[in-house]
Amino acid sequence: MSVPENGRDYRARALLTVASLASLTALAACASRGDNGVGVAFIDEQAADKEVVLTEIGPPDSTTDFQAPGVPSTVGQGTTLIVGARTGYRLRSLVRYTAASFPDSGTVVDSAFVSFFFRNEFGDGPLSMSVHRTTTEWLEGRIPFDSLPSFTAAADTIDVPFRDVTVDTVTFRLDDFVRFWVDHPDSNFGLLLEPLAGQTDEVEFGSRESLDGSQLTIHTPDGAVTPPVDRDTWSLQTVVPFMTLAGDPGHLSISNGLPVRSLLRFDLPDFGDRATINRAELLFRVDDAASAYGTMRCGFQRVTGPWQDDSTEVEAILWGIRDVESGADSVSFDVTSLLRVLQTQDNEGFLFRSSDERRNTDYLRVHGGPGADPALAPKLRVWYTPGDEIGGAP
Repeated sequence: MSVPENGRDYRARALLTVASLASLTALAACASRGDNGVGVAFIDEQAADKEVVLTEIGPPDSTTDFQAPGVPSTVGQGTTLIVGARTGYRLRSLVRYTAASFPDSGTVVDSAFVSFFFRNEFGDGPLSMSVHRTTTEWLEGRIPFDSLPSFTAAADTIDVPFRDVTVDTVTFRLDDFVRFWVDHPDSNFGLLLEPLAGQTDEVEFGSRESLDGSQLTIHTPDGAVTPPVDRDTWSLQTVVPFMTLAGDPGHLSISNGLPVRSLLRFDLPDFGDRATINRAELLFRVDDAASAYGTMRCGFQRVTGPWQDDSTEVEAILWGIRDVESGADSVSFDVTSLLRVLQTQDNEGFLFRSSDERRNTDYLRVHGGPGADPALAPKLRVWYTPGDEIGGAP
């Protein structure tokens, strides 16, 4: 068996323990009397010749990351609405309430309140945002940042507090907006929330697809009315001084709202004919100081063609999915099934990505790529039972 120079073998002579050998011997004894001698001899031979091997392969022989084109600028069917800003980008949310559920034109509106419920996974505020009345039509589907509906000057400024166990809602008055919509039903295009200049955080509210969508309550002399949300979405815009998240020296990056994906390939050893992959783990060292995330769900796709950044062909299946929590120093992914596939397929490597690139603006950087410290670079650890080499020798 050949193992690359940057790999190491650990022979753990524990594949067949005394207990498992006894079990196999007992199974052999259940065969016909004439076969018992041959069966026991075969088991003894395998116990002496077969053993579990741990191979640690790293760093990868090739890596790269890239910014995915066609940035998904909105999440029409997502469970969150995002308002906020970080260096290089801004996020705004749009909400419209069903016009048919409003009081009749001419009805006196005493007051109107709207509540947004926190649904934060990253970015807890505080945040200052402005509220605008939109004046043109828009759809819940994708809204490119340069195709936002028009909207009025800020009607109000809202200070969203830091979200903790005692603060899970932000509520503010919407009297003038609602009075205008009641008297001009054909002009009900909803409202827009955007961060004030200088904001460096974001907040996530529940959308109508969640159990915590925003709630508008209109108070009239005849009682309260609560029109349901008709549509809502959020839009992401890159602004100066936006810098691509990809290509950071010594790092591999993945991100959500500004999709970044990473490619890596390991030079795999010849495991031998009919070898069994018992377990495979891909280990990353996280650079938490260069990342911005709360929880990121990540996984891998098998690359099936040449590396061409956005046009790289990959298998549809996402393998090894797991959550990475903020503050992690290292993280390992179970890629056993994926490596078993590579035993019988061409090894074009892995695509490392977030499993949900349309939810928020989290990004994760791990040590790797050109210039990375080899001691911190990704490693592939494989436990396997060797197969037979050419010629039938074990």
